[in-house]
Amino acid sequence: ITSLIAHMPSTDEIVQRVTNRMAEASLVPIEQMEPLRFLKYGADTFFRGHVDAHVLSGRATSSRLATFFIYLNDVPPDEGGETYFPLAVPLSGAIGRGFIERGSPSEDCDRMSRKDSEVQGKEERDYYLDGFDVLPGKPNPPLAERGLHVHPKKG
Repeated sequence: ITSLIAHMPSTDEIVQRVTNRMAEASLVPIEQMEPLRFLKYGADTFFRGHVDAHVLSGRATSSRLATFFIYLNDVPPDEGGETYFPLAVPLSGAIGRGFIERGSPSEDCDRMSRKDSEVQGKEERDYYLDGFDVLPGKPNPPLAERGLHVHPKKG
């Protein structure tokens, strides 16, 4: 992990408005969402391919049920900046564009490896918010193969 990550204060009016819109768009109650995070990828930074997962003592490893991205800037397609989901339709980031990627259960997560999971980019300009948690009180789903994603390397 070489990105900068900041948790957003849930008491902030703008954060509350964004969270309300995410809850409305996703049909996920706010109480079941984790706090918003602001991520910034700069030159020579990246996040290797991974599945968003929870690894807590006494709890089975599980993936998020969904991740909601809101891109806060534009990145030209030839300069990296996209989030890559190998088993989903590709989508480049653009200001104001948001999307939800819902995981699908898979017992075989070994198939998720990707040799070119670090995409080269040119500039410091990938910013977005994301976050959903597993639903409290529900069984933890297994790691979700469709949820594998890569935040490309800049540099």
